[in-house]
Amino acid sequence: MRGLNEEFERDVRILKAEYDMEKSDIARSHDAETLELKEMIETIDEEEKAKLKAMNEAFLAEKEQIRNKNVEEQETMKMILIKQIDLLDNAFEVSFQQYMHETEPKTQLYTELLNNNRTTTEEIHRMTQFINRVNKKKQRLALKAQQMDREN
Repeated sequence: MRGLNEEFERDVRILKAEYDMEKSDIARSHDAETLELKEMIETIDEEEKAKLKAMNEAFLAEKEQIRNKNVEEQETMKMILIKQIDLLDNAFEVSFQQYMHETEPKTQLYTELLNNNRTTTEEIHRMTQFINRVNKKKQRLALKAQQMDREN
């Protein structure tokens, strides 16, 4: 029985040693796989951060490009409007000068007619006053003549 017990203990030690080796192998394998998975996660995380950064940079670059394009279009429209304003201003000035040139004789004639009208009005006023004085004088003389006729 002792021999069986010793054999049993030896078998237990052998099994325990094999178990410990397998346990150690499994633990090392598990640690290696855990480390590999952690490294994969870090790599994926870094890649995702890099993608996110690249996307953000691309967005900002596109935004800046659009802003620059809009500023350029705005400046182009501003220049076009300034040119149109200049053209309209020049056309207005030409039309105004042409109008002034065409109406200058009429303006001078109108001014002369106004001056003639004023002069004629003043002359008519003086003549009317003269006629009124002459009529009053005539009435007085007529009254005097009637008085003389009555006395004679």
